[in-house]
Amino acid sequence: MEGLTEDTDVKEVSLGGTVKQSQAPLSTADLSPKTQKKMDFLLKSLARKEAFLQEDERGRITVEYSDSKVIPALCYVDKSESNTIQQPKTEEDMAKRIGSLLELIKFAKENRTPSGLVLDKTKITTKSRKYRLGEEFKETGEILGKGNVAGDILVVKDVGSGTSHALKTVMISEFWENEVKCWVDLEGTGICPSLYLIRLENNIINLHMEELKQAITLNDILEKHAIPEPFRQPFCLYIYKGLLSAVKTMHDKNWTHRDLHPGNVMIQKNTRSSTLDIKVLDFGKANRIYDEKQGVDYAGKDDDILQIVRLFSALYTGQLFDSASDLKKNYKSKLVEMANILKFSYDDRVELFQLVELALILTSRSQQSCDTNTDDSQTVKTIEDAISEIDRKLKSVNIDEMSKKVAAILFSENEYHDLHTDSDLGSKGSGNDFVDSSETLSLEEKAARIPDDFIRGLREGLTIGPQQPQS
Repeated sequence: MEGLTEDTDVKEVSLGGTVKQSQAPLSTADLSPKTQKKMDFLLKSLARKEAFLQEDERGRITVEYSDSKVIPALCYVDKSESNTIQQPKTEEDMAKRIGSLLELIKFAKENRTPSGLVLDKTKITTKSRKYRLGEEFKETGEILGKGNVAGDILVVKDVGSGTSHALKTVMISEFWENEVKCWVDLEGTGICPSLYLIRLENNIINLHMEELKQAITLNDILEKHAIPEPFRQPFCLYIYKGLLSAVKTMHDKNWTHRDLHPGNVMIQKNTRSSTLDIKVLDFGKANRIYDEKQGVDYAGKDDDILQIVRLFSALYTGQLFDSASDLKKNYKSKLVEMANILKFSYDDRVELFQLVELALILTSRSQQSCDTNTDDSQTVKTIEDAISEIDRKLKSVNIDEMSKKVAAILFSENEYHDLHTDSDLGSKGSGNDFVDSSETLSLEEKAARIPDDFIRGLREGLTIGPQQPQS
């Protein structure tokens, strides 16, 4: 919110609801903390398309919500109080609260509204249709990462099935229903952790989900590992291909992610097939690509593609673009600067630009305006085309040599234990049993210890979703 301004000579909404002409730039930093919180709530509603700004017959700005209720602009309702025991302060408030409570009870009775839903009964065991901490599930004492104001992300264990899994809690005021709708639609695709149970408890949403073991985030790789030449480029292409495939799966399911940053993408070693899978996390900003009321979310599709390019270029050059907007506006100058710092050859510079523009051409605004003259950009029209082009570029790569060296770097046991401080679901203590970084070994000696079945996984190129074991 900080830095949000309005241009001069635009309409300003005052707290009293009137509209006046502003002669100087405005900043939300000048507002009180309480009003800033209300503005933040309003902006989130607008960004999620839960609300739309309108102007009434007297020129006053109003907010129209998707449920067609119209309230004065900047009116803020503290949703964190929802589904809690309350103490009304006035008779008028008492009447409203009683009406709301009775309406809720009536709705729940008539529609048999559940307080929670089990999505995987092999992992979740309820008793008398209840799922209680200390009864049906217990804490293990392990914390996977920091959550929001509702609490940390914990590892818990189902008493009946013995399944350890992750528990993430979300305040009802921060909950975005598309997170669960998108998550459920993606079940079975293999590109995200499985959702086991969703439950409303007072004003908290409990999300019980698969714990990702032997997995690291792209942020971990960027901060803790440097892939040496000549393996950096093919490894980055593997990641690139995997991300494009994952996003294609989401788009085919009519969803955009809208928050693909390095901490929301994990690479997991598949214990059944020894392949590497890409997992996409956190659908808290997911949006439908097509909606009858809102039309097509071209901006969301473009943002997913742009974020993939940001992640790829960060792996390739070590520098992350500040934002999707920064990428679109400055990618040419910044890529040249990065290439100069890394002392890329002319051929490497050309390839870097080709790989970046390979995806940029897919964005809706670039379909007509991209000025690249490369053959790649002229032939790439779909995500499938981009994936095929990456496959073509990988044909000359010595996959065995690259795979062994990269595996030795990324999956050393002692290093692995500390890789998950920023992840929602990554397991901290899993490790593996084929490389111990405490030993004084050369990279070649470490690589020699990587099993052949693990190399087969890397050879398949960061496969998307669960794979069948080798027979």
